[in-house]
Amino acid sequence: MNMDDPSPFAMTMTCRCSAVKLGVLNGATPSYAGHCSCDDCTRATGGGIIACQMFVDKKMFRVLMGAEQLKGWSKPGGRTRQFCGTCGSSMMTNCGTSVMIYPGTFDNKSALSDPSSPFFLNPSGKVGAPYASDQVAPWLAASIKQHFQK
Repeated sequence: MNMDDPSPFAMTMTCRCSAVKLGVLNGATPSYAGHCSCDDCTRATGGGIIACQMFVDKKMFRVLMGAEQLKGWSKPGGRTRQFCGTCGSSMMTNCGTSVMIYPGTFDNKSALSDPSSPFFLNPSGKVGAPYASDQVAPWLAASIKQHFQK
């Protein structure tokens, strides 16, 4: 790839030790973003909630570096959570046709506060009603509405 060419990735993510690098292709739009406090997520993170997660279409996702470093665990009948085998950073969770990514691993965290970014998260969000506001990105507002109408 020519270094003058624009990157094909809208977002890249790197673990703490830089052994694993992931990418989300340009044109990808997360289908959901929020917090989770289910038993599986709280046990995986050791905290009361998983800080933040986003789901992207698996076809728009790539492992760019360190595939051999990715280790995983699957709950019988559940998702496969993957982490860096060197530093332990949670990197992704395979969820059927989607991949759950973690904004804490984003190389460009400023995209989370940029309303023009597909990865924008409204900072006024709260646990229990993630990112609920009239000013959230349209894809997120629709996702929240659908999620909480169940």
